[in-house]
Formats: sequence, C-alpha cells, structure tokens
Amino acid sequence: MRPFILALLITTFAHAEDTPEEKKLDWSKPETVEAFFNFAADKYKWPATVTSHKASYNAKEKPAIFGVLFEIDKPVKDDMTKTTYAAANIIGQIMAKGAPLDKTGVIFKTKDGSTATVLLPPADLKKLGDESIKGAKADKAALNKMVGALIAKCDWKEVDALIKKDMKPAP
Repeated sequence: MRPFILALLITTFAHAEDTPEEKKLDWSKPETVEAFFNFAADKYKWPATVTSHKASYNAKEKPAIFGVLFEIDKPVKDDMTKTTYAAANIIGQIMAKGAPLDKTGVIFKTKDGSTATVLLPPADLKKLGDESIKGAKADKAALNKMVGALIAKCDWKEVDALIKKDMKPAP
C-alpha cells in the first residue's frame, strides 16, 4: 500500500508542476498569492497549538510584503519553529512561482492578543522554494540544509519573550 501512495504522490507532484492553467496565474495579485498559501496550508497538519492561519499580501506599494498570522492557543517554541518552517516552505514556493516578495514573515498571536513576529529572509526563501517546488524530485538533503540555515538566520527574540511572558503566573 505504501508504494502505491508514494507513486500517487509522485504522479500528483509531477502533474502539478506543469499544469498549463497554473502558468496563467498572475503571481503579483494578492488573491492568487493568498489563495495558494491558504490552499497549501489547509492541506498541512499544523501543530496542535495552531488554531488558525491567515495570509496577507500587499504588492501595490513597495516593498511588497507577504505575511501570515497564526493564532495559537499557547506559545510553544518547538511548535512555533515547525510552523515557521512549514510557512517558509509554502512562501518559498510562492516566490518560485513568480510572486515578487520583498519582505515576509510570520506573526504568532495568542488568545490574550500578544504577538511575536519572525521575519524570513527572502533570498533564502526563494532558494528553498526553487528546490521544494520540485515535489518528489526535490533533493531532501539540500532542503534540510536550507531549512536549518533559514531557521538559524531568523530572529527568535520576540518568540522567546512571548514564551517567557506566558510562563509568568498571572498577578
């Protein structure tokens, strides 16, 4: 059964890469970029602490900014790191498809309204997206190396502060 599922996934990725309808999409339009992110994100199994996601893209003004708001139950560093990596992978694919992104990142928002932002380096995202978009043909070792480098470059100060704040007992 496993080989069948793997073959089905490979076929799906191969077909999706050269679908003619996809080439007609205008990747400079917010509705295209946001719809792609939401479509891909809806298929992903996010960590249990993530309750929702919402993508937002503004390309009318420069710099072109793309961000994703993740509402979370509780700030958990491992979950936030996994969420950031998964979002970076999808954003990288968006860039590989041609969306002009100058600045991008993720925002985590807790139930009490506290937020933490993690900015993502666009050049690294583009490289990640170029490889990731290959689907089953992607070089897994290269992807892991790129993800490790990307996560290491991110500034996690706001995330760490949010976690620290959450650990303090209420007065």
